[in-house]
Amino acid sequence: MDGDSTTRWSSGFSDGQWWQVDLGTAKTIDSVELNWEAAYASQYRVATSTDGTNFTTAADETISQSGLHTTSFAPRSARYVRVTGIARATQFGSSFWDARVLGPASGPPPGDLAQGHTATASSSEDSSLGPEKAVDGSSTTRWSSGFSDGQWWQVDLGSAQTIDSVELNWENAYASQYRIATSTDGTSFTTVARRDDLGESAHPPAINRSQ
Repeated sequence: MDGDSTTRWSSGFSDGQWWQVDLGTAKTIDSVELNWEAAYASQYRVATSTDGTNFTTAADETISQSGLHTTSFAPRSARYVRVTGIARATQFGSSFWDARVLGPASGPPPGDLAQGHTATASSSEDSSLGPEKAVDGSSTTRWSSGFSDGQWWQVDLGSAQTIDSVELNWENAYASQYRIATSTDGTSFTTVARRDDLGESAHPPAINRSQ
Protein backbone atom coordinates (compact mmCIF):
# COMPACT_ATOMS: atom_id res chain seq x y z
CA MET A 1 0.00 0.00 0.00
CA ASP A 2 3.07 2.28 -0.26
CA GLY A 3 2.38 3.38 -3.86
CA ASP A 4 5.66 1.81 -5.01
CA SER A 5 5.40 -1.03 -7.56
CA THR A 6 8.98 -2.14 -6.84
CA THR A 7 8.14 -3.18 -3.25
CA ARG A 8 5.89 -6.09 -2.29
CA TRP A 9 4.32 -8.16 0.44
CA SER A 10 5.27 -11.84 0.55
CA SER A 11 3.75 -14.41 2.89
CA GLY A 12 5.27 -17.46 4.50
CA PHE A 13 5.63 -20.50 2.25
CA SER A 14 2.24 -22.16 2.82
CA ASP A 15 -1.35 -22.01 1.63
CA GLY A 16 -4.01 -20.17 3.59
CA GLN A 17 -1.93 -17.04 4.23
CA TRP A 18 -3.88 -13.76 4.28
CA TRP A 19 -3.36 -10.02 3.93
CA GLN A 20 -5.86 -7.34 4.91
CA VAL A 21 -6.25 -3.58 5.00
CA ASP A 22 -8.26 -1.37 7.35
CA LEU A 23 -9.86 1.46 5.33
CA GLY A 24 -10.37 3.48 8.52
CA THR A 25 -14.14 3.74 8.16
CA ALA A 26 -16.81 1.74 6.36
CA LYS A 27 -16.84 2.58 2.65
CA THR A 28 -18.78 1.35 -0.37
CA ILE A 29 -16.47 -0.81 -2.47
CA ASP A 30 -16.98 -3.02 -5.54
CA SER A 31 -13.55 -4.29 -6.63
CA VAL A 32 -10.04 -5.20 -5.52
CA GLU A 33 -7.05 -4.85 -7.84
CA LEU A 34 -3.96 -6.97 -7.12
CA ASN A 35 -0.63 -6.83 -8.97
CA TRP A 36 0.67 -10.34 -8.30
CA GLU A 37 4.37 -11.16 -8.22
CA ALA A 38 5.75 -14.36 -9.81
CA ALA A 39 4.87 -16.18 -6.56
CA TYR A 40 1.14 -15.71 -6.99
CA ALA A 41 -1.89 -17.49 -5.55
CA SER A 42 -3.62 -19.52 -8.24
CA GLN A 43 -6.75 -19.52 -6.07
CA TYR A 44 -7.62 -16.75 -3.65
CA ARG A 45 -10.58 -15.26 -1.83
CA VAL A 46 -11.57 -11.64 -1.27
CA ALA A 47 -13.61 -11.14 1.91
CA THR A 48 -14.88 -8.03 3.66
CA SER A 49 -15.93 -7.00 7.15
CA THR A 50 -17.33 -3.96 8.93
CA ASP A 51 -15.96 -4.93 12.38
CA GLY A 52 -12.70 -6.77 11.63
CA THR A 53 -14.03 -10.01 13.14
CA ASN A 54 -16.91 -11.25 11.02
CA PHE A 55 -15.93 -11.61 7.35
CA THR A 56 -18.14 -12.49 4.38
CA THR A 57 -16.80 -13.68 1.02
CA ALA A 58 -17.06 -11.11 -1.76
CA ALA A 59 -15.50 -13.29 -4.48
CA ASP A 60 -13.38 -16.39 -5.12
CA GLU A 61 -10.83 -16.17 -7.92
CA THR A 62 -8.80 -18.67 -9.95
CA ILE A 63 -5.98 -17.26 -12.08
CA SER A 64 -3.28 -18.84 -14.25
CA GLN A 65 -0.58 -16.15 -14.34
CA SER A 66 0.95 -13.37 -12.30
CA GLY A 67 0.41 -9.67 -13.04
CA LEU A 68 -2.53 -7.34 -12.63
CA HIS A 69 -5.91 -8.90 -11.79
CA THR A 70 -9.11 -7.10 -10.84
CA THR A 71 -11.83 -8.85 -8.84
CA SER A 72 -15.25 -7.20 -9.12
CA PHE A 73 -18.34 -7.85 -7.02
CA ALA A 74 -21.65 -6.24 -6.11
CA PRO A 75 -21.15 -2.96 -4.17
CA ARG A 76 -20.98 -3.52 -0.42
CA SER A 77 -20.09 -1.62 2.73
CA ALA A 78 -16.73 -2.62 4.18
CA ARG A 79 -14.05 -1.29 6.48
CA TYR A 80 -11.74 -4.31 6.34
CA VAL A 81 -10.75 -6.10 3.14
CA ARG A 82 -8.95 -9.44 3.35
CA VAL A 83 -7.24 -11.45 0.59
CA THR A 84 -6.58 -15.11 1.44
CA GLY A 85 -4.35 -17.29 -0.71
CA ILE A 86 -6.23 -20.58 -0.96
CA ALA A 87 -3.66 -22.33 -3.18
CA ARG A 88 -0.18 -21.25 -4.25
CA ALA A 89 1.01 -21.43 -7.85
CA THR A 90 4.63 -22.01 -6.78
CA GLN A 91 6.51 -23.53 -3.86
CA PHE A 92 6.92 -20.06 -2.41
CA GLY A 93 4.30 -17.96 -0.64
CA SER A 94 1.65 -15.57 -1.93
CA SER A 95 3.09 -12.24 -2.99
CA PHE A 96 1.86 -9.07 -4.68
CA TRP A 97 3.43 -5.73 -5.56
CA ASP A 98 0.33 -3.57 -5.18
CA ALA A 99 -3.19 -3.80 -3.78
CA ARG A 100 -5.97 -1.31 -4.52
CA VAL A 101 -9.51 -1.27 -3.13
CA LEU A 102 -11.92 0.53 -5.43
CA GLY A 103 -15.43 1.91 -5.11
CA PRO A 104 -18.18 2.49 -7.68
CA ALA A 105 -17.32 5.20 -10.20
CA SER A 106 -19.63 8.20 -10.40
CA GLY A 107 -18.17 9.78 -13.54
CA PRO A 108 -16.41 8.11 -16.50
CA PRO A 109 -16.81 4.35 -17.02
CA PRO A 110 -14.70 2.42 -14.51
CA GLY A 111 -11.66 0.40 -15.47
CA ASP A 112 -8.74 0.83 -17.84
CA LEU A 113 -9.92 2.54 -21.03
CA ALA A 114 -6.58 1.91 -22.77
CA GLN A 115 -6.12 -1.84 -22.29
CA GLY A 116 -6.13 -3.77 -25.55
CA HIS A 117 -6.34 -0.68 -27.76
CA THR A 118 -3.91 0.33 -30.50
CA ALA A 119 -0.73 1.93 -29.15
CA THR A 120 2.04 3.61 -31.15
CA ALA A 121 5.33 5.24 -30.22
CA SER A 122 8.11 7.37 -31.62
CA SER A 123 10.52 4.44 -31.23
CA SER A 124 11.05 1.11 -29.51
CA GLU A 125 14.25 -0.30 -28.08
CA ASP A 126 13.53 -3.56 -29.96
CA SER A 127 10.57 -5.53 -31.32
CA SER A 128 9.95 -7.31 -28.00
CA LEU A 129 9.46 -3.96 -26.24
CA GLY A 130 6.86 -2.43 -28.56
CA PRO A 131 4.21 0.15 -27.55
CA GLU A 132 1.45 -2.47 -27.40
CA LYS A 133 3.18 -4.06 -24.39
CA ALA A 134 2.12 -1.12 -22.19
CA VAL A 135 -1.59 -1.89 -22.66
CA ASP A 136 -1.62 -5.69 -22.80
CA GLY A 137 -2.83 -6.07 -19.22
CA SER A 138 0.42 -7.66 -18.00
CA SER A 139 2.73 -5.97 -15.50
CA THR A 140 5.61 -8.20 -16.59
CA THR A 141 5.83 -6.76 -20.12
CA ARG A 142 6.81 -3.20 -21.03
CA TRP A 143 7.38 -0.62 -23.74
CA SER A 144 10.88 0.83 -23.97
CA SER A 145 11.87 3.74 -26.23
CA GLY A 146 15.09 4.49 -28.07
CA PHE A 147 17.89 5.93 -25.94
CA SER A 148 17.13 9.65 -26.22
CA ASP A 149 14.92 12.35 -24.71
CA GLY A 150 11.74 13.49 -26.40
CA GLN A 151 10.40 10.02 -27.16
CA TRP A 152 6.61 9.59 -27.01
CA TRP A 153 4.04 6.84 -26.59
CA GLN A 154 0.33 7.13 -27.31
CA VAL A 155 -2.84 5.06 -27.33
CA ASP A 156 -5.97 5.36 -29.47
CA LEU A 157 -9.00 4.77 -27.20
CA GLY A 158 -11.12 3.97 -30.26
CA SER A 159 -13.55 6.83 -29.70
CA ALA A 160 -13.67 10.02 -27.67
CA GLN A 161 -13.89 9.20 -23.95
CA THR A 162 -14.18 11.30 -20.81
CA ILE A 163 -10.94 10.83 -18.85
CA ASP A 164 -9.42 12.43 -15.76
CA SER A 165 -6.24 10.48 -14.96
CA VAL A 166 -3.40 8.44 -16.43
CA GLU A 167 -1.65 5.74 -14.40
CA LEU A 168 1.93 4.82 -15.42
CA ASN A 169 3.93 1.97 -13.88
CA TRP A 170 7.47 3.14 -14.68
CA GLU A 171 10.37 0.72 -15.11
CA ASN A 172 13.85 1.56 -13.73
CA ALA A 173 14.52 3.47 -16.97
CA TYR A 174 11.94 6.16 -16.23
CA ALA A 175 11.41 9.73 -17.43
CA SER A 176 12.22 12.20 -14.65
CA GLN A 177 10.19 14.80 -16.57
CA TYR A 178 7.21 13.95 -18.74
CA ARG A 179 4.10 15.49 -20.28
CA ILE A 180 0.62 14.07 -20.79
CA ALA A 181 -1.32 15.41 -23.78
CA THR A 182 -4.68 14.52 -25.29
CA SER A 183 -6.29 14.87 -28.69
CA THR A 184 -9.64 14.21 -30.36
CA ASP A 185 -8.20 13.96 -33.89
CA GLY A 186 -4.70 12.46 -33.40
CA THR A 187 -3.03 15.57 -34.82
CA SER A 188 -3.64 18.54 -32.52
CA PHE A 189 -2.63 17.74 -28.94
CA THR A 190 -3.22 19.77 -25.78
CA THR A 191 -1.07 19.27 -22.70
CA VAL A 192 -3.23 18.47 -19.68
CA ALA A 193 -0.51 17.70 -17.13
CA ARG A 194 3.23 17.92 -16.68
CA ARG A 195 5.40 16.19 -14.10
CA ASP A 196 8.88 17.56 -13.72
CA ASP A 197 11.38 19.06 -11.29
CA LEU A 198 11.09 22.62 -12.61
CA GLY A 199 7.71 23.57 -11.16
CA GLU A 200 6.40 24.63 -14.58
CA SER A 201 2.72 25.19 -15.22
CA ALA A 202 0.58 22.06 -15.57
CA HIS A 203 -1.28 23.68 -18.46
CA PRO A 204 1.10 25.15 -21.09
CA PRO A 205 -0.18 26.03 -24.57
CA ALA A 206 -1.44 23.40 -26.99
CA ILE A 207 1.12 21.47 -29.02
CA ASN A 208 0.73 20.06 -32.53
CA ARG A 209 2.28 16.92 -33.94
CA SER A 210 1.64 15.29 -37.29
CA GLN A 211 2.29 11.55 -37.38
